[in-house]
Amino acid sequence: MRIAIAIDSLAGGGAEKVMLTLAKEFTALGHDSHFLSDVNRFWNLATAVTKLSHKIKEIESKIGRFDLFSSNLDKANCLMAKTGGAPIVLMA
Repeated sequence: MRIAIAIDSLAGGGAEKVMLTLAKEFTALGHDSHFLSDVNRFWNLATAVTKLSHKIKEIESKIGRFDLFSSNLDKANCLMAKTGGAPIVLMA
């Protein structure tokens, strides 16, 4: 399964540690995990959705469609929900 993990950054903190642990476990189970980081660096939501959607399409053109999108921070959750990728797991 190809899994996209969306997070603001990997600079450190609880959410980052959770997502890194998930990626490690997904990989151990034989899944292909990819991080979409810096997903909230654009203040304009429409611009951020457009840029992230293009980035997702670019990655998918190389590896195939993602089977799952995972996100666990409010801004990243909102952004991922608006990109139209599915299925999405949003964790609060």
